[in-house]
Order: sequence, then structure tokens, then C-alpha cells
Amino acid sequence: ANMAGKKSAPRGSHFEPTSPLFRVTERPDVVKSDIGLLVMLGVLGFAASEFGLANVALWYGMPYLWVNAWLVFITYLQHSDVRIPHYTPDQWNFVRGALSTVDRDFSPVLNWWLHHINDSHVVHHLFSTMPFYNAIEVTRKYIKPIVGEHYVEDSRPLRTSLWESWTKCRVVAPHEGVAYFKQ
Repeated sequence: ANMAGKKSAPRGSHFEPTSPLFRVTERPDVVKSDIGLLVMLGVLGFAASEFGLANVALWYGMPYLWVNAWLVFITYLQHSDVRIPHYTPDQWNFVRGALSTVDRDFSPVLNWWLHHINDSHVVHHLFSTMPFYNAIEVTRKYIKPIVGEHYVEDSRPLRTSLWESWTKCRVVAPHEGVAYFKQ
């Protein structure tokens, strides 16, 4: 089940309007999104024919890959840590799942640039509709004190955190109830 309690079917596509991922009322939005993607592919194809594939790759493709590399990097670090528990279905609940993430300090400049999604990610999981500009205040004033020992944060250098997650977060040891990455 997802956050809203809706059961998800094994089949699902973000491009298919009739996918079980979406409500019937969301189908027109999926169609609009698909049309937008097709239009963008057309624009890129036109730009490649006018300016050359190399220019499109340089001025569109490279920035696109850079942004997505950051997205994958940040998401990986938020959800991979030796301290994060993994629950069996009978032990999992929404709050446990929401707390199974890490708030990471990327430096004052990067924290600000990324709208604090990296150092207020736990609160994002708990209250996903909260505006980002309130998240850091709620994290510091309320979440840390309320959650206590279950709150996981990391202020080590990014390369250190990445190395530890990459080398130690490989396999979740089979266990009844709550499991952690095998050391």
C-alpha cells in the first residue's frame, strides 16, 4: 500500500493513463504529461536537426544528466545508511517507514541551494505536503526532540558518507521483524 493506503498492483507505468498507479480522475493528467513529453522530444529532435546533435547533447543533455546525477546522489544518501532499519511487513508502519531515512548536512550553501531537502528529509517523509520553507524549522524545533534516538542525521563530509554507504550498505541481513545492513 502507498501513503494514501491504496493497494498497488504489480503492473504499473507512469506513462499509461489506465495504470493502477493512478486514480480514474488522474488519467487526463497522465495524458497531458505524455503529450508534454512527446512535445519535448519533438523540440529536442528539431533542435538537433537545426543546431546539431552535439550542441543539443552539450547544452541540454549534459545539464540534464548533471541534475539527475545530483538527484540520484542525494536520494541514495538519504535512504542508505548502516543505521537505517528495514522492516518486515508485519513490523512496518507508516511512521517507521517515514523515519527510515537520514538528514544529511551538505554545508550551509548546499543546504540552502537544495531548499534543505537533504537536512530536513525525515520531516519530508512524515509530512510530505508541508511547504519546504517550513521543513528545517520543524525539523530542528520539533522532530529531533520528539523522535529522539530514532532520528538519524549525518554531518560528515559527503565523500565519507558516500564511501560508507557504498561499501557497507550492500545486503540487508535476513531477520525477523527489524533488520539492518550486514556489516
